[in-house]
Amino acid sequence: MKTTLYLLLFMVLTVSLNSFNSFSNKPLQENLKGKWKTTCDNSSGFVNIINDENIIIEVNSNQIYIKARAKYRFYSPSITIMEIFLVEPDDLGLGGMKLNWNGFSGTHKIAEIRAFKNQSVEFQWFGFYDKEKKKYVWERKMDFLLKNPYEYPVCLKKCPR
Repeated sequence: MKTTLYLLLFMVLTVSLNSFNSFSNKPLQENLKGKWKTTCDNSSGFVNIINDENIIIEVNSNQIYIKARAKYRFYSPSITIMEIFLVEPDDLGLGGMKLNWNGFSGTHKIAEIRAFKNQSVEFQWFGFYDKEKKKYVWERKMDFLLKNPYEYPVCLKKCPR
């Protein structure tokens, strides 16, 4: 009887805490929608978050644009972590067409965004996970990283359309 009572209490507390975390981080999720770049000029490389299932990433200007989806993880009310997964290529130039898109995983995260309550955002690129080779490829070839190879993770700014 005591075990059942403790189990029930544990379940109620777990549900309550999860509800609190989801509620308290909702504004952070909404603030992530929009176009993010290292600088809001004509520089290449961007992450455009339309919604959780529709993210466009310019990996390499005029070469690789991909569609991605997001999964949220909550660490505290002041930090939201968004894991990003490949859905499919969106638009490819000659260089992008040479990659084996059918061999890339849609279940291994390709990037991660950390959003803080002070409105700063960090972007970490992992690359595309090659299912056959069982490793990430294109890890350091993203435009964000080519510009600032020593700044990692990359700080992003929300830009007007």
